[in-house]
Amino acid sequence: MKWLTGLVSRGEEWVGEAEQEKEQEDRMAIVDDAAVLLSSCAGTSTGPLMRTFEFPTDGEPIVIYLRDASILSQDHTSVGLQTWGSCCILANRMARHPEEYGLQKESLSSKDGRIDSTNASSSPLRVLELGAGTGLLSMVVAKMLAPTAEVFATDFHPAVLDNLQANVSGNFTGPPEELVQCVPQVLPLDWQSFHAMRSAQDNGSRTSLDSPFNQTFDIIIGADIIYEPTHAHWIKSTVEMTLRKPSGVCRHVPGGCFHLIMPARPTHDEETASVPAAFPSADSIRQTRQSGGTTDLQLGIVSMDELDRVAGTGRSDEVHYILYRIEWV
Repeated sequence: MKWLTGLVSRGEEWVGEAEQEKEQEDRMAIVDDAAVLLSSCAGTSTGPLMRTFEFPTDGEPIVIYLRDASILSQDHTSVGLQTWGSCCILANRMARHPEEYGLQKESLSSKDGRIDSTNASSSPLRVLELGAGTGLLSMVVAKMLAPTAEVFATDFHPAVLDNLQANVSGNFTGPPEELVQCVPQVLPLDWQSFHAMRSAQDNGSRTSLDSPFNQTFDIIIGADIIYEPTHAHWIKSTVEMTLRKPSGVCRHVPGGCFHLIMPARPTHDEETASVPAAFPSADSIRQTRQSGGTTDLQLGIVSMDELDRVAGTGRSDEVHYILYRIEWV
């Protein structure tokens, strides 16, 4: 048990030391097998693993300390107890290129006008993470934008929320009155409930959301959060109800943006395909509109980028990653 724990805890470092790609893949497979064996040996819990992540920026690097707990053997919905490769990939990209994600610290008004500059002085940037898991993305964003933002880290599973809160508390220390940081707020969020409310709205019912979901968000992020095809439709409903829409005369002030990253796994083709099935491309929405279709705003995929695997990051069965930018069209 001690040997397996040691192998898993330094797995990324060991994989990164391999010189050949084939050797890296073999080492990834060994670490994955060790993690499975460790979980099996320990039953429901193997004890937490402490991990340190460092992300370079234009200034000081962002350092995050995380506790990865063991996935509960009888509950597949507890996958958020561990940090997955997609989170690391997206966190690194956001830290290096915040302007591409509307996360500039200098101003709440992005260069392409995504955030209404007329409200920048009084309204903090609002960021929502769906399926936050261990909280890596939310904490990176919070440290990037402190103190000019409100960040909300959400998940559904009680054990995941407990671990998420512990991670946030461990990375943002000190008395509340002395904290000048933007501390993520940890909250439960059930996508299926939002999907039901969205369906009720379509049927003419009026729904009201509790705070903080009664105000829309400028940026929504999610990493590796679809494990069943139905999740994509639940997530779409949630984003439809929470993402800020374009405003102003002729909608000249653009709406918010949803950044979603997914791994491509050979065993999860249906889940991967569910994203474009739920969110049509922006071009197809415009074409339908030009052909006499609805003029209502719809969520569409504005861009879709395929990202290569990074040595030492993610599972061995993650062929590559797909990064979606989804906006109101």
